[in-house]
Amino acid sequence: MNKFSRRVVSAFTVTTMTYLPIAQASYKQALNSNDINKYASAVLSDQGNLQSLKVITDNKEAFLNKLRVIESAKKNLDLVYYIFSDDRSSSELAQKVVEAAGRGVQVQLLVDLHTNYSRLDYFTMLEKRAARAAAANKSNGSLTVKFYNRPTRNQILDATFMTTGCGDSFYDDSSIKSCSNVKLGQIDELYGEDRQAGSIKGSDAYYDVIPQVKTKEAQMFLSGIYSKDPDVLKKAIIEGQQIDVKQLLASFESQEKEMKSESAKEIAQDAANQMRSLLEFGEMVWIRKTDPNPFVRFFYWIKVSLAYLFYGDELRPIVNKVNGILPIETKRSTAYSVRKEILSADRSHLTDFTHHKLVMADYENVQLGGRNVEDSYHTNNPKLVDKYLFKDVDASVVLKQPNMDLKKSYDRLFNHKGLTVGTQWLRANIPNDFAANLSIARNECKEEKLNDISSHGLTREERIKVSRRVEERSEYNRTCQADETLDPMAEDNLKPVINKYILSCYKEKVATNSLSVNQREALAEKNLEDQISLYAKTQLKDQDPVEAQSIAMSAHELSQAKVGYMENLPFTKEDPSKRLYGVEQFEEAKSGKYIHELLIRGLKKVCASKGKNRRVILHNAYFAPPANMLDTFASMVDGSWNCQGVTVDVLTNSFSTTDLSPVNAVSRHAMQAFFEYYKKFESKYNGAKFRIFEYQKDLGRSLHAKVSVLGNDIVIGSANMDLRSFLMDTNNGIYIQNAPELVSSYVATVDSVLSNPKVTQLENDYYANKTGNAEILAEDKQLFDCSILKYSTKDKLNLPAYLAAKKYILQISNMAYKLTSEFIGNYEMQAKDYDERMCFGSTYKSDGEHCPKENSVKKSPRRQYDERLQTI
Repeated sequence: MNKFSRRVVSAFTVTTMTYLPIAQASYKQALNSNDINKYASAVLSDQGNLQSLKVITDNKEAFLNKLRVIESAKKNLDLVYYIFSDDRSSSELAQKVVEAAGRGVQVQLLVDLHTNYSRLDYFTMLEKRAARAAAANKSNGSLTVKFYNRPTRNQILDATFMTTGCGDSFYDDSSIKSCSNVKLGQIDELYGEDRQAGSIKGSDAYYDVIPQVKTKEAQMFLSGIYSKDPDVLKKAIIEGQQIDVKQLLASFESQEKEMKSESAKEIAQDAANQMRSLLEFGEMVWIRKTDPNPFVRFFYWIKVSLAYLFYGDELRPIVNKVNGILPIETKRSTAYSVRKEILSADRSHLTDFTHHKLVMADYENVQLGGRNVEDSYHTNNPKLVDKYLFKDVDASVVLKQPNMDLKKSYDRLFNHKGLTVGTQWLRANIPNDFAANLSIARNECKEEKLNDISSHGLTREERIKVSRRVEERSEYNRTCQADETLDPMAEDNLKPVINKYILSCYKEKVATNSLSVNQREALAEKNLEDQISLYAKTQLKDQDPVEAQSIAMSAHELSQAKVGYMENLPFTKEDPSKRLYGVEQFEEAKSGKYIHELLIRGLKKVCASKGKNRRVILHNAYFAPPANMLDTFASMVDGSWNCQGVTVDVLTNSFSTTDLSPVNAVSRHAMQAFFEYYKKFESKYNGAKFRIFEYQKDLGRSLHAKVSVLGNDIVIGSANMDLRSFLMDTNNGIYIQNAPELVSSYVATVDSVLSNPKVTQLENDYYANKTGNAEILAEDKQLFDCSILKYSTKDKLNLPAYLAAKKYILQISNMAYKLTSEFIGNYEMQAKDYDERMCFGSTYKSDGEHCPKENSVKKSPRRQYDERLQTI
């Protein structure tokens, strides 16, 4: 580790503070039935309105039930999904949606922008197909598609800054901020008038006045973000900033020689190396948050900007170049002055997703849970999916009468001015023409590579080798034990030949054969029809049988159960116009995170209830709890809450079954710190027992469920037991009380899994037999290499980036252990955190009143822990 790295790490070291002791973990009360009324977006069981409720554990049955919900719609059909794909089953479902519009149903579909922007042509095609169906039937039906988490005003300004040139001032070091000032001046000319003489004050007005994206380069930059395509970003930056890359590198090399101190020279060289490609500029700022590959998202630019703080004048020339490209200093800008207090928050929450999963007919027939719209969630046959087959849990609720609170809840999200946007706005402001044509060209070139590779210098044996790699790629991606020869980026004579061919191929295609929107929509429609045909040939056949029966609520429990529709939202139900960023710790409900609030208080309710052998089961795919959930577990096991007779069972993915390895990597270190704390109190009379189980290797199958059993209560929904679901994304689900038979049936299915050592393994001994996390860190090095293979990342990372990625993951994992060790069970520190009302993810809340200014207080270990996990 070089001197700079040591100093950066030391900057994150927690400074010991003085705390005033208070009663341990007293900030939460046990959940009661009135809390469901208070926090639920809708109470589904009021006035005996439950007609049926069932828990669906089978993938095929879940999909067929989705179709039944859609087919039952008479007036209104509302859907919201994180992923809405265009494969076999998804196309069948999409066609049912179109048919609903055709028969006169008003259909609304909300999807996540980051996840689904690449299918913009598909969604505009569906809107037009639905309009044609309605016209043919002479009905007034329609389909309206919206996308969640539109770019904010600040994000649009950032995109414009990143793609605006400043001429020769970029290379002129006579003025430290010359380039930045030139660019800010141009931005003020474009967007300054939108300020409307200071009329923008409240957060609702701030969102009302989101401007149009006024330059083509900024439009392309945003398109690169949402399509997750570095080549689109690179084109936008190079063309917009008009940077002479050769001149830039020459400038850096000259400055390296003039450095006086060895440490500064080292940083200069490091910065120059990182800036040798405009592609890396995009990765430093944006891809770190949006790329689906977790090993690409690194904070390189933080390292460069922090270098200035440590080395001052020696690094001014380099920081000047960074300021010329990145919107770091914006104080002098009129345009940026609008809601400047949430500039950092807008950047940090660029990728807050909608993680809702819901299909709802006429506000009385509802299916929700963990399943997205994609083949991976709709079939039981691994041969019908490309990579993972997800085992999940949904709930189906049918009401006797429409519940208008469900309508209010859906409309609140679908029509939010600052968070959602329609297809027409995207077409006008973030057109996908270049990104879509580039993607089409890549796919065509990959196919041609296999069909015509012999003309590019490969022998017959080499062609067979390439074909074998492609055919077996899905299995290769699933496991690290696959044959190394399957690695398509192996260092052999194939790599340069194939890469050169593909690069020249798609560049030529984009230049000579770009398709119009209408042509791309026609391709999307043909794909829809082809996929529907494939579905009929595969999904409905016997090779995809229903594997498990649904768990239905009895007639008796339907009359007595209480069922609340719960949500995690970026606003409160009382004031949806005010966007909230993250969570004010220990005030989850006041931050709009109602699921999070009820889970913590539901756990306390289990401890407060009477009876022996009370169970908590956290059956969850991604187990990386945020700081206050770890605090909750500590209160349960150390006796702060009287949890005598309570057993907490966690059932989650292992490294070999998960599709998100970094979650497991970091979680293991937090769990190691937790188990070190747990061992001190394991025999305590009134402490809960804590067990953690992991699924064993089941090639191609991965747990995706999000179910929590809390004594006689059960929560089924879309929220993972991780930081994103609790503090960042939207989520939904149902909280069921007074249904012990239903809960008992679900517990029985989980217990049958826990009792089978071929399926699951108890991991307590793994953690109990270790002191510290050094052994786990050693394992992490091997697991990281395995993940690089698993995610097919070798073609995305050169050697320096690979080593930096490995170092970064290990640092974050180690930090998770150290910070968890520091805060867990430290209730005096918890009290101090509460008193200071620390905020997650931003310097200010949206109203700028509740949180302290940056650096006015030391960041607590809890806050550091949550912020570090956010980067993963």
